[in-house]
Amino acid sequence: MRAALVAGASIALAGLIAGCTGSGFTPAACHTVSHPPEGDLAADVVGTWEGYGIDSRLVYLFEEGGGFRFIEPPNRHAPGGLEDEGSWIVLGEDELSVAWGDGNSSSWIAEITEANLLLTSASAFEDGEEPWTETWSRVCCTGSPSPCF
Repeated sequence: MRAALVAGASIALAGLIAGCTGSGFTPAACHTVSHPPEGDLAADVVGTWEGYGIDSRLVYLFEEGGGFRFIEPPNRHAPGGLEDEGSWIVLGEDELSVAWGDGNSSSWIAEITEANLLLTSASAFEDGEEPWTETWSRVCCTGSPSPCF
């Protein structure tokens, strides 16, 4: 019995340490934070941002120097979860462009407030569709490699 309790505690601790980036990726692992923007998109976007897809939680990790990670925790459509890496750059003053690991890219018009990253589809302006905006919350996650403010 004692061995089972110790093993259970070890698994729970490993999940807590993994935070947003591993099997312990749970809503309790991340909390929202605020940080006043500097007015420089390349500096302000660095950090961890949480949002939601069609039916699951998603996390973007923007690292200094242009590294990028996307994490979708396990869910009913992706039982093993999903993860992708790539790079990001800022074009002009307000366009954020991401190169995904598979060679595809995405671009958004980005605005950053103290607690949110607002991404408006840049491609919608080109193909005549109505633009749409997603709101991502700045978060600090247990075990996250990105800075917490």
